[in-house]
Parts: sequence; structure tokens; C-alpha cells
Amino acid sequence: MIKVPSEKIGCIMEVKYAAGGSFNTACKKAMTQIEDSGYVSALHQEGMQVIHKFGIACHKKSCKGLYDK
Repeated sequence: MIKVPSEKIGCIMEVKYAAGGSFNTACKKAMTQIEDSGYVSALHQEGMQVIHKFGIACHKKSCKGLYDK
């Protein structure tokens, strides 16, 4: 988690291993974990108004990411 209180911006990044190169599945799991873990609520309670969410999947030397604001 990254917080920029002066700008009221928060950033959440969740990284998963994409077993067998299943990037889409791993990215979706990362985004689901962000929602289920309450990270967004915690940032809102700290006064963050803009929250960037990144679900990142890595396999060998490649990676893929999903973004949501």
C-alpha cells in the first residue's frame, strides 16, 4: 500500500504468481483479494479520496497487470 496524504491518494498493489502462465486468473485473484481484504475501506477511513488498485501476475520473466480506480 502506498499513501500520499497531502494529495488524498492511495495505491494498492497485490502481486500473485501465475502458475503455468495463467495471467488472467492470477490477476483476477489479486483484484479479488484487494476487495475482500478491506484495503480500500482502510484507505477511505484514512481520508484517501482516490484509490488506485493494481492486480499483478508474474510468471518466469513476464508479468501482466489489471488496473481499477
